[in-house]
Amino acid sequence: MSTHPAQSRPSAHSEHASHSQHPTMQRHCDVAVIGGSAAGLAAALQLSRQRRGVVVVDDGTPRNAPAAHMHGYLGHEGVSPGALTEAGREEVRAYGGEVLSGRVVGVHRHGDGQFR
Repeated sequence: MSTHPAQSRPSAHSEHASHSQHPTMQRHCDVAVIGGSAAGLAAALQLSRQRRGVVVVDDGTPRNAPAAHMHGYLGHEGVSPGALTEAGREEVRAYGGEVLSGRVVGVHRHGDGQFR
């Protein structure tokens, strides 16, 4: 998985994460979630709770950015999209997941079955 640009956070799952120091990062994890809004963070939270090494990559441009409030999201009626996103990021991090700022520009499957 390649991201541009990306920032790293320490992870409780350090054995699952490694990276180089240039703008294109290589991450080793069990699951990479591309997109860090409600759906991506919900998936990352469940996987992190199951002790999977999870990296969420989000470029910070949510589709619901123009909305002032969210509706129909269980337990969060009327909350702002930004508040829900930040709460979700905190929950994912609390279980050892990583949330990176960046944009995924390519994912390739290699002969060993791994994605890069």
